Amino acid sequence: MQKVVITGHDLTVEEIIAVCRGGAEVVLSEESRKKILESRQVVEDLVAEKKVVYGITTGFGKFSDVVISQDECKLLQKNLTRDPKDTFCKGHYKRNPAASHQQSVKWFFRNPSGNH
Repeated sequence: MQKVVITGHDLTVEEIIAVCRGGAEVVLSEESRKKILESRQVVEDLVAEKKVVYGITTGFGKFSDVVISQDECKLLQKNLTRDPKDTFCKGHYKRNPAASHQQSVKWFFRNPSGNH
C-alpha cells in the first residue's frame, strides 16, 4: 500500500488523490510530529499560565474579548483539531468509509481560512 508522508513542506495534488481515491496510508514525518508536539506544548503553557490569547483562551470574532475557562480551553482545542467526519455526516461515513478521506480533504480546502 502506498504511503503519503506529511512533512509540512511538499504535499502534492497526486498524493491527495492517492489518499482520497486510492486509500493510501497517511503518516507524519518525525519532523512534523516533533513540531506538532512543540506547538501543543506552547498552547498548553498559555492555558496553564492563564494568558489571554485570541482563539486559545478567548472566543473568536465578536467573542474575542471573552476569556474562557481552562476546561473550556481544552474543549475548544479538541474541537478545533477534531476530524470533520467526527462531527459532520456520521451516517454518510458509515455507509461509504472510502469517501470519508475525500470529503475531509474537500471540506478542508473549502475552508482555507483556518476555520476548521
